[in-house]
Amino acid sequence: MDQLGAKRFAILHPNDWYGVEFANAFWDEVERRHGEIRAAERYEPDEKNFAPAIKKMVGRFFLEARWDFVKERSRIRRQIKSSLGRKRAMEKLLKKLPPIVDFDAIFVPDYVDKAVLIAPALAFEDIILHTESQWKIDRIKKSLGRTKLDMVYLLGGNGWNDPRLVEWAGRYVQGVIFCDGFFAASERPATRLFVGKFKSAFEREPSMVEAEGYDTAAMLRKLVEKTHPGNREQFRQALLQVRDFDGATGRTSIGPDGDASKDLFLLTVDKEEIKEVKGGPEAHEPRG
Repeated sequence: MDQLGAKRFAILHPNDWYGVEFANAFWDEVERRHGEIRAAERYEPDEKNFAPAIKKMVGRFFLEARWDFVKERSRIRRQIKSSLGRKRAMEKLLKKLPPIVDFDAIFVPDYVDKAVLIAPALAFEDIILHTESQWKIDRIKKSLGRTKLDMVYLLGGNGWNDPRLVEWAGRYVQGVIFCDGFFAASERPATRLFVGKFKSAFEREPSMVEAEGYDTAAMLRKLVEKTHPGNREQFRQALLQVRDFDGATGRTSIGPDGDASKDLFLLTVDKEEIKEVKGGPEAHEPRG
Protein backbone atom coordinates (compact mmCIF):
# COMPACT_ATOMS: atom_id res chain seq x y z
CA MET A 1 0.00 0.00 0.00
CA ASP A 2 2.77 2.40 0.91
CA GLN A 3 4.76 1.73 -2.27
CA LEU A 4 1.75 2.30 -4.52
CA GLY A 5 0.22 5.10 -2.50
CA ALA A 6 -3.04 3.14 -2.61
CA LYS A 7 -5.63 3.40 0.15
CA ARG A 8 -8.89 2.45 -1.61
CA PHE A 9 -9.35 -1.01 -3.09
CA ALA A 10 -11.80 -3.15 -5.04
CA ILE A 11 -11.89 -6.95 -4.93
CA LEU A 12 -13.04 -9.18 -7.79
CA HIS A 13 -12.90 -12.83 -6.79
CA PRO A 14 -14.23 -16.31 -7.60
CA ASN A 15 -16.94 -17.70 -5.35
CA ASP A 16 -14.90 -20.69 -4.19
CA TRP A 17 -12.71 -21.53 -1.21
CA TYR A 18 -9.55 -20.05 -2.74
CA GLY A 19 -11.18 -16.80 -3.82
CA VAL A 20 -13.17 -16.22 -0.63
CA GLU A 21 -10.23 -16.99 1.67
CA PHE A 22 -7.84 -14.70 -0.18
CA ALA A 23 -10.45 -11.94 -0.53
CA ASN A 24 -11.16 -12.02 3.21
CA ALA A 25 -7.46 -12.06 4.09
CA PHE A 26 -6.82 -9.13 1.75
CA TRP A 27 -9.80 -7.21 3.19
CA ASP A 28 -8.55 -7.76 6.76
CA GLU A 29 -5.05 -6.61 5.86
CA VAL A 30 -6.30 -3.47 4.10
CA GLU A 31 -8.37 -2.51 7.14
CA ARG A 32 -5.46 -3.28 9.47
CA ARG A 33 -3.43 -0.77 7.48
CA HIS A 34 -6.27 1.77 7.69
CA GLY A 35 -7.24 1.40 4.04
CA GLU A 36 -10.73 0.97 2.63
CA ILE A 37 -12.54 -1.58 0.45
CA ARG A 38 -14.80 0.40 -1.90
CA ALA A 39 -16.21 -2.47 -3.96
CA ALA A 40 -16.30 -6.28 -3.81
CA GLU A 41 -17.82 -8.50 -6.48
CA ARG A 42 -17.70 -12.25 -6.97
CA TYR A 43 -18.23 -14.63 -9.88
CA GLU A 44 -18.74 -18.37 -10.19
CA PRO A 45 -15.59 -20.51 -10.64
CA ASP A 46 -16.58 -21.62 -14.15
CA GLU A 47 -17.48 -18.09 -15.30
CA LYS A 48 -16.22 -16.92 -18.71
CA ASN A 49 -18.08 -13.60 -18.99
CA PHE A 50 -16.85 -11.11 -16.40
CA ALA A 51 -18.65 -8.06 -17.77
CA PRO A 52 -21.60 -8.19 -15.30
CA ALA A 53 -19.37 -8.36 -12.22
CA ILE A 54 -17.10 -5.59 -13.51
CA LYS A 55 -20.06 -3.40 -14.50
CA LYS A 56 -21.46 -3.74 -10.97
CA MET A 57 -18.09 -2.76 -9.55
CA VAL A 58 -17.95 0.51 -11.53
CA GLY A 59 -21.59 1.56 -11.63
CA ARG A 60 -22.43 0.43 -15.15
CA PHE A 61 -24.91 -2.30 -14.22
CA PHE A 62 -27.62 -0.74 -12.03
CA LEU A 63 -28.00 2.38 -14.16
CA GLU A 64 -31.18 3.53 -12.43
CA ALA A 65 -29.01 4.33 -9.40
CA ARG A 66 -26.89 6.82 -11.37
CA TRP A 67 -28.21 10.36 -11.37
CA ASP A 68 -26.13 11.31 -14.44
CA PHE A 69 -27.68 8.49 -16.47
CA VAL A 70 -31.24 9.20 -15.29
CA LYS A 71 -30.86 12.92 -15.95
CA GLU A 72 -29.51 12.45 -19.48
CA ARG A 73 -32.10 9.79 -20.30
CA SER A 74 -34.87 12.18 -19.24
CA ARG A 75 -33.41 14.86 -21.50
CA ILE A 76 -33.29 12.45 -24.45
CA ARG A 77 -36.91 11.40 -23.92
CA ARG A 78 -38.00 15.01 -23.59
CA GLN A 79 -36.12 16.53 -26.51
CA ILE A 80 -35.90 13.76 -29.11
CA LYS A 81 -39.23 12.75 -30.61
CA SER A 82 -38.37 10.00 -33.11
CA SER A 83 -37.84 6.46 -31.84
CA LEU A 84 -34.77 6.02 -34.05
CA GLY A 85 -33.26 9.25 -32.76
CA ARG A 86 -33.88 8.21 -29.17
CA LYS A 87 -32.34 4.80 -29.79
CA ARG A 88 -29.18 6.32 -31.24
CA ALA A 89 -28.97 8.87 -28.44
CA MET A 90 -29.30 6.14 -25.82
CA GLU A 91 -26.61 4.04 -27.50
CA LYS A 92 -24.30 7.04 -27.46
CA LEU A 93 -25.13 7.71 -23.80
CA LEU A 94 -24.32 4.14 -22.78
CA LYS A 95 -21.07 4.25 -24.71
CA LYS A 96 -19.96 7.54 -23.18
CA LEU A 97 -21.16 6.86 -19.62
CA PRO A 98 -17.92 6.80 -17.59
CA PRO A 99 -17.18 4.08 -15.05
CA ILE A 100 -17.24 5.15 -11.41
CA VAL A 101 -13.68 4.36 -10.37
CA ASP A 102 -13.49 5.31 -6.70
CA PHE A 103 -10.65 2.93 -5.85
CA ASP A 104 -6.89 2.95 -6.41
CA ALA A 105 -6.33 -0.76 -7.13
CA ILE A 106 -8.22 -3.95 -7.96
CA PHE A 107 -7.27 -7.27 -6.36
CA VAL A 108 -8.12 -10.45 -8.30
CA PRO A 109 -7.24 -13.64 -6.35
CA ASP A 110 -7.59 -16.23 -9.10
CA TYR A 111 -5.45 -18.31 -11.45
CA VAL A 112 -3.95 -17.44 -14.79
CA ASP A 113 -6.79 -18.87 -16.89
CA LYS A 114 -9.16 -16.30 -15.37
CA ALA A 115 -6.64 -13.47 -15.12
CA VAL A 116 -6.10 -13.46 -18.89
CA LEU A 117 -9.86 -12.99 -19.39
CA ILE A 118 -10.41 -10.44 -16.64
CA ALA A 119 -7.61 -8.06 -17.67
CA PRO A 120 -9.04 -7.30 -21.15
CA ALA A 121 -12.58 -7.22 -19.70
CA LEU A 122 -11.46 -4.42 -17.38
CA ALA A 123 -10.03 -2.51 -20.34
CA PHE A 124 -13.31 -2.95 -22.24
CA GLU A 125 -15.12 -1.24 -19.35
CA ASP A 126 -12.68 1.71 -19.61
CA ILE A 127 -10.81 0.83 -16.42
CA ILE A 128 -7.34 2.15 -17.18
CA LEU A 129 -4.14 0.91 -15.55
CA HIS A 130 -1.43 3.28 -14.35
CA THR A 131 1.05 1.43 -16.53
CA GLU A 132 -0.57 2.34 -19.86
CA SER A 133 1.68 4.30 -22.21
CA GLN A 134 1.08 8.04 -22.41
CA TRP A 135 0.07 7.92 -26.07
CA LYS A 136 -2.58 5.33 -25.26
CA ILE A 137 -3.85 7.34 -22.30
CA ASP A 138 -4.16 10.39 -24.56
CA ARG A 139 -6.04 8.32 -27.14
CA ILE A 140 -8.43 7.00 -24.48
CA LYS A 141 -9.07 10.51 -23.18
CA LYS A 142 -9.91 11.67 -26.68
CA SER A 143 -12.21 8.73 -27.46
CA LEU A 144 -14.08 9.13 -24.16
CA GLY A 145 -14.18 12.91 -24.36
CA ARG A 146 -12.49 13.33 -20.99
CA THR A 147 -9.54 15.37 -19.78
CA LYS A 148 -8.86 13.25 -16.68
CA LEU A 149 -8.81 9.50 -16.13
CA ASP A 150 -9.04 7.69 -12.79
CA MET A 151 -6.36 5.06 -13.24
CA VAL A 152 -5.80 1.99 -11.07
CA TYR A 153 -3.31 -0.77 -10.31
CA LEU A 154 -4.21 -4.39 -11.04
CA LEU A 155 -3.11 -6.83 -8.33
CA GLY A 156 -3.06 -10.63 -8.32
CA GLY A 157 -1.82 -13.60 -6.33
CA ASN A 158 0.56 -16.50 -6.88
CA GLY A 159 -1.79 -18.00 -9.48
CA TRP A 160 -0.63 -15.27 -11.86
CA ASN A 161 3.01 -16.36 -11.81
CA ASP A 162 2.70 -18.30 -15.05
CA PRO A 163 4.27 -17.63 -18.49
CA ARG A 164 0.80 -17.93 -20.03
CA LEU A 165 -0.13 -14.63 -18.36
CA VAL A 166 2.10 -12.81 -20.85
CA GLU A 167 1.48 -15.18 -23.77
CA TRP A 168 -2.30 -14.96 -23.60
CA ALA A 169 -2.99 -11.47 -22.24
CA GLY A 170 -0.03 -9.50 -23.61
CA ARG A 171 -0.59 -5.76 -23.47
CA TYR A 172 -3.53 -6.03 -21.05
CA VAL A 173 -1.30 -7.21 -18.19
CA GLN A 174 1.63 -4.85 -18.58
CA GLY A 175 2.59 -3.56 -15.14
CA VAL A 176 0.23 -5.78 -13.14
CA ILE A 177 1.55 -6.63 -9.68
CA PHE A 178 1.35 -10.03 -7.99
CA CYS A 179 3.33 -12.14 -5.56
CA ASP A 180 4.57 -15.68 -5.05
CA GLY A 181 6.50 -17.68 -2.51
CA PHE A 182 9.40 -18.33 -4.91
CA PHE A 183 10.81 -16.80 -8.08
CA ALA A 184 13.72 -18.61 -9.73
CA ALA A 185 14.85 -15.51 -11.66
CA SER A 186 15.12 -13.39 -8.51
CA GLU A 187 18.21 -11.27 -7.91
CA ARG A 188 18.20 -12.08 -4.20
CA PRO A 189 21.66 -13.48 -3.39
CA ALA A 190 20.38 -16.53 -1.47
CA THR A 191 17.97 -17.37 -4.28
CA ARG A 192 20.64 -16.99 -6.98
CA LEU A 193 22.99 -19.23 -5.03
CA PHE A 194 20.42 -22.03 -4.70
CA VAL A 195 19.14 -21.77 -8.27
CA GLY A 196 22.68 -21.82 -9.65
CA LYS A 197 23.58 -24.97 -7.74
CA PHE A 198 20.29 -26.66 -8.61
CA LYS A 199 20.62 -25.93 -12.34
CA SER A 200 24.19 -27.21 -12.35
CA ALA A 201 23.04 -30.47 -10.80
CA PHE A 202 19.74 -31.04 -12.63
CA GLU A 203 19.95 -28.82 -15.74
CA ARG A 204 16.59 -27.15 -15.04
CA GLU A 205 15.09 -24.52 -12.77
CA PRO A 206 13.83 -25.63 -9.35
CA SER A 207 10.16 -25.53 -8.39
CA MET A 208 8.82 -23.79 -5.30
CA VAL A 209 8.41 -27.16 -3.54
CA GLU A 210 12.07 -27.96 -4.18
CA ALA A 211 13.15 -24.53 -2.97
CA GLU A 212 11.06 -24.87 0.18
CA GLY A 213 12.50 -28.33 0.82
CA TYR A 214 16.03 -26.96 0.47
CA ASP A 215 15.30 -24.08 2.84
CA THR A 216 13.71 -26.35 5.43
CA ALA A 217 16.70 -28.69 5.44
CA ALA A 218 19.19 -25.80 5.56
CA MET A 219 17.32 -24.06 8.38
CA LEU A 220 17.11 -27.23 10.49
CA ARG A 221 20.76 -28.04 9.93
CA LYS A 222 21.80 -24.57 11.01
CA LEU A 223 19.50 -24.78 14.02
CA VAL A 224 20.97 -28.09 15.19
CA GLU A 225 24.57 -26.94 14.65
CA LYS A 226 23.97 -23.73 16.57
CA THR A 227 21.83 -24.91 19.52
CA HIS A 228 22.63 -28.64 19.91
CA PRO A 229 19.18 -29.55 21.28
CA GLY A 230 19.16 -32.63 23.53
CA ASN A 231 15.51 -33.55 23.18
CA ARG A 232 12.32 -32.71 21.29
CA GLU A 233 11.27 -29.92 23.66
CA GLN A 234 14.64 -28.19 23.36
CA PHE A 235 14.41 -28.54 19.60
CA ARG A 236 10.90 -27.03 19.61
CA GLN A 237 12.01 -24.10 21.75
CA ALA A 238 15.00 -23.47 19.49
CA LEU A 239 12.76 -23.59 16.43
CA LEU A 240 10.48 -20.91 17.94
CA GLN A 241 13.48 -18.58 18.15
CA VAL A 242 14.21 -18.63 14.40
CA ARG A 243 14.23 -15.08 13.05
CA ASP A 244 14.98 -13.90 9.51
CA PHE A 245 16.53 -17.11 8.22
CA ASP A 246 17.56 -16.07 4.71
CA GLY A 247 16.98 -18.84 2.19
CA ALA A 248 16.09 -19.43 -1.43
CA THR A 249 12.43 -18.58 -0.74
CA GLY A 250 13.21 -15.40 1.20
CA ARG A 251 13.45 -14.65 4.90
CA THR A 252 11.63 -16.92 7.34
CA SER A 253 10.72 -16.35 10.98
CA ILE A 254 8.87 -18.73 13.31
CA GLY A 255 6.18 -17.19 15.50
CA PRO A 256 5.14 -18.18 19.04
CA ASP A 257 2.36 -20.35 17.61
CA GLY A 258 4.84 -22.29 15.49
CA ASP A 259 3.66 -20.81 12.19
CA ALA A 260 6.25 -19.54 9.72
CA SER A 261 6.06 -16.01 8.35
CA LYS A 262 7.92 -15.36 5.12
CA ASP A 263 8.78 -12.64 2.66
CA LEU A 264 6.98 -12.91 -0.65
CA PHE A 265 8.46 -12.21 -4.06
CA LEU A 266 6.78 -9.15 -5.55
CA LEU A 267 6.44 -9.62 -9.33
CA THR A 268 5.25 -7.70 -12.38
CA VAL A 269 4.98 -8.01 -16.15
CA ASP A 270 7.49 -5.91 -18.06
CA LYS A 271 7.05 -6.18 -21.84
CA GLU A 272 7.27 -9.93 -22.53
CA GLU A 273 8.65 -11.11 -19.19
CA ILE A 274 7.65 -11.68 -15.61
CA LYS A 275 10.17 -9.80 -13.48
CA GLU A 276 10.76 -9.07 -9.82
CA VAL A 277 9.65 -5.62 -8.70
CA LYS A 278 12.55 -3.42 -7.70
CA GLY A 279 12.16 -2.11 -4.20
CA GLY A 280 10.29 -5.19 -3.00
CA PRO A 281 11.13 -6.89 0.33
CA GLU A 282 14.79 -6.39 1.15
CA ALA A 283 17.17 -9.19 0.22
CA HIS A 284 20.24 -10.05 2.29
CA GLU A 285 23.47 -11.80 1.53
CA PRO A 286 23.16 -15.52 2.32
CA ARG A 287 24.39 -16.41 5.80
CA GLY A 288 25.89 -19.57 7.17
